[in-house]
Amino acid sequence: MIVLLPLSQKNGNRLYNGYMEASSSEHLRIYIALGEVYRLIHSKQSDWAGIWDGDLTKKKYPIHPSEFYRNAEIYNGSNKYLFNNNIISNELYEKICSLWDENLSYMKQRPNSF
Repeated sequence: MIVLLPLSQKNGNRLYNGYMEASSSEHLRIYIALGEVYRLIHSKQSDWAGIWDGDLTKKKYPIHPSEFYRNAEIYNGSNKYLFNNNIISNELYEKICSLWDENLSYMKQRPNSF
């Protein structure tokens, strides 16, 4: 049995590495398990998406999750990493940032889930 953790900051195997080592039948089970995880995550409904402090009515952070994600991943995380390591061009980096910014108000208005 392969144990996979989708978080690279935790001890364990990266999902990609485990997937590459898995058999075809295990690939299907991994895919099904991930789908179930996302289904459960998105079944949690609240007027405030993201991380809650103990229950759905208590916000843990004062920033909307879409803004947090924009800052953490788009401007300073994965997208920035790809640009800094010459995996994507400056033009593509800027395009990704601008697309996120252009759609931020939509993301903040739609029904939220975890």
